[in-house]
Amino acid sequence: MANLHTVGDIATIASIVLRQQQVLVTFGLGCLLLVPSSALLGRRAGWSWWRVVAAVMTAIGTALIIAVTLGRYENGILVRWHRGCLLQPGLSLHSPEEQLNFMLFAPACFFGVLALRRYLPVLAVALLTSALVEAVQSVTGVGTCQTSDIVRNVGGGAIAGLVALMVVAAWQQGRPDRPVGAG
Repeated sequence: MANLHTVGDIATIASIVLRQQQVLVTFGLGCLLLVPSSALLGRRAGWSWWRVVAAVMTAIGTALIIAVTLGRYENGILVRWHRGCLLQPGLSLHSPEEQLNFMLFAPACFFGVLALRRYLPVLAVALLTSALVEAVQSVTGVGTCQTSDIVRNVGGGAIAGLVALMVVAAWQQGRPDRPVGAG
């Protein structure tokens, strides 16, 4: 369980990461690419405005994932060809960094489930994205590849996705005349 000191540590680490120019540039570029694409795809699928908004929020969450994990490079884009990964089992949430990894995929997964109304595909994409990020970190040395980060990323995303499923179910319960796939 997080205490106030830990919550302060989490905020400090998040603030440090999000103030890095490279992270902000990566986040901005990610949003420029992903936000219009997700809005366009949602509109083409005939989704309601709120599902398109959820898709846009998913894109913003995904841009944040990419920026925080791969946008922390130094002196321009620097590839060090590190090739290594720390093999760590478990789901420890003791350090602020571990807790941030647990929360990192939550927004994208939450809004992804709201947009798609599907849990397993969103969770599968979260797993693949986390594994890809760790592989890129392993090869390039941008960040630290840790297998336990995949567990934390997907764990946080899974819980956020379940909460979103409950929101979708509650919303649909209030509209029993609408089928699951309707806008």
